[in-house]
This record gives sequence, C-alpha cells and structure tokens, in this order.
Amino acid sequence: MTRPEMTGERDLTFSSWVRKNLPDSSTGWVTSDIDWYMYNYKTKKCCMVETKTRNADLTFAQKQMYNNLSKWISEGAKKDGWDFTGFYVIKFENTWFDDGKVFINSKESSEEEIKKILSFDEGEKMKDKLRQIIEGCLDSCTEKDMRIICETLKEIGFVIKEIE
Repeated sequence: MTRPEMTGERDLTFSSWVRKNLPDSSTGWVTSDIDWYMYNYKTKKCCMVETKTRNADLTFAQKQMYNNLSKWISEGAKKDGWDFTGFYVIKFENTWFDDGKVFINSKESSEEEIKKILSFDEGEKMKDKLRQIIEGCLDSCTEKDMRIICETLKEIGFVIKEIE
C-alpha cells in the first residue's frame, strides 16, 4: 500500500543550506533536485521524471545533468538485469491535467497515457513505437511492400482488418 504523503509543502531548509554553503555555479559546480525516480522491483523496470508547471522548460544545466544520468543509469541498470525505460519530462501548460495541456517529452499527452508510461505499460509504448516506424516508411513503401508487411504481421498473429 502506498504510504500517505507526509507534507503538502516542500521544505526548503536544505535547499537554502546548499545555496549558502556549497560552491557557486561560476566554479563549475551544478546542483539540481531530482523530482522522481520510479521503479518496479518485481519487473525490474525504472525511470526518472522531472515535472514542470506553467510551461517551464528544463534549464541548460538540467538538460546536461539528466542526459548524463540517463546514460549512466541505463548502462548500470543493464548490468544488473534492470530496464531503465527512460527519463521523462512532464510539462503542464498550467499546473495540472485539468487546467491546460500536458506534454511528456514534448509530445502532447493525456493523464491516461502518462499513467500507462509511468506504470511501465509496455503495450502502449510498443504501439507508439510501431506507429512511428510505420509512419516513417509509408512514403517510401510500394504497395507490394505494404502487402508483404501486412502478410508478415498476420503470420505472427496480428489481426489485420481489410480496408476497402
């Protein structure tokens, strides 16, 4: 059972201490909090999530940090038999799903889609990837190619509806 949240407000005491006591960014020192690290210990899947409200973007330093962390976590996860599914930026146009648009990694999305992604629902992720692949090659495929692709999909168990 998920335990209740202990507070509805963020305690800024440590953040203030960091700003006052650790090196300044002009020295090359960079710090950032990580919003969410999520994992399922049974399926060995994990991800990181940064949330932004009011249409805010990642800072340059955050982009660099998250790119590095994603690479390092992915490589380490593989060695331990885990699947790092990615780093997601969830960006709210305003503050929540009900008061504006929401995007995940720059793609407009919905609360339900984000729930599936963060629950590691691979079916939806694979469907999206397959849609992208198919859309990417439609312009270069001949009718014969498309028929072969449909036949191959049928052979491996896909149900293809014939369109007149």
